[in-house]
Amino acid sequence: RDTSVPNKINNDRQINTLHKDFKPFAKAFVYKAWKSLGIKITVNSGYRSVEYQRTMYNRWISGTKEYQKKNAKPAKPGTSHHNVGTAIDFNPTLKNGKQLGKSFNNSKSEWKDSGLVQLGKDLGMRWGGDFSTNYDPIHFDIGNNRLSPSKRARILQEAEEKNIDVRKISI
Repeated sequence: RDTSVPNKINNDRQINTLHKDFKPFAKAFVYKAWKSLGIKITVNSGYRSVEYQRTMYNRWISGTKEYQKKNAKPAKPGTSHHNVGTAIDFNPTLKNGKQLGKSFNNSKSEWKDSGLVQLGKDLGMRWGGDFSTNYDPIHFDIGNNRLSPSKRARILQEAEEKNIDVRKISI
C-alpha cells in the first residue's frame, strides 16, 4: 500500500464501492497513472444503485440544453456498468497542473495525449471517450466483452430476486 499516491483516502472510498472483480483494475489505474505518468486521479464515482442511476438519468433528461451540453448523458437505469460496480468516473490532474474534465471540456486528442487512455486500455478497460453515441472521457469500465449487457441484466435480476448485493455476484 503506497501512501504517496495522491487522493488516496477519497479514491479508496470510491474504489471500495466497486465489484470485487473490478477493484484491481481501478486500483492499478490510479496507481499507474501516478507512478508512470505523474497524473493525480480523483475517482468521483464507482458503484451506483439503479435508483441513483434513475435520478441522474431523469435529471439529465429534464435538464436544460446547457446542462445537457456540459454533461454526458447517463446510461438508462439498469444498463450502466456503474450499476454493478464495474465502472469508474474520475478527473485527472496532469503533471503540468492542467485538469481534464468531463464531457466536452477537453478534446479526444488531449485525453489520448495524456497517456491515460492507453494506460486504461492496457489494463483491459474500455474508455468512455470511444463510446459511439455518448462521449464520456471521464469513464472507464470493465467492458462489454467481459460483462455483456445481457449478463449485467441477469446479475441485477438475480441480486433483486435473492435480495443480495449485486457486487457479490461473480461476473
